[in-house]
Amino acid sequence: MGYARCSTVQQELASQLATLQPVCKRIFSEKISTRIETRPELEKALKLADAIK
Repeated sequence: MGYARCSTVQQELASQLATLQPVCKRIFSEKISTRIETRPELEKALKLADAIK
């Protein structure tokens, strides 16, 4: 499982996703500022990690 994030719309997730894809069955990604306290995809990733541990 992997998580990729970038802060602005101008930034790209491509390099992070390319690195994660060979080793992760499930990847969560989002473009969201670090100023935003709620990160929906991170929350989904954490819930999945908790469920499979």
